Amino acid sequence: RFIPDICEFKLEPRDVVTEVPTNYGVKDFGPRALQHTKVDFTWDDDDPLRKRTLRRKFTDEQVSTVLVYGKT
Repeated sequence: RFIPDICEFKLEPRDVVTEVPTNYGVKDFGPRALQHTKVDFTWDDDDPLRKRTLRRKFTDEQVSTVLVYGKT
């Protein structure tokens, strides 16, 4: 960890490291959520109500209403 030279401490340091040992290994850690292989992206899911609505049969009146609103 880097500590700027302007920092002053009341106690003497217990350990000092100036270089990394050759046999040093980094500990493997991280959030458990990032270690899962199957992640569900729910924001990409279709809206179930919209899906049901678009699958049902529309009457001619409903279709003409949609077409009228679609014209600009």
